[in-house]
Amino acid sequence: MVVDPVCEMDVLAAKAPCVSYSGRRVYHFCSPRCKLEF
Repeated sequence: MVVDPVCEMDVLAAKAPCVSYSGRRVYHFCSPRCKLEF
């Protein structure tokens, strides 16, 4: 389990709809809207 940095919802890393790579960090999002807000 990982946490969406925008809405703080628990997201399954393997099934996260949106992923963003920032340098060495990987962010998982529950929806495209959260990714846009990030």
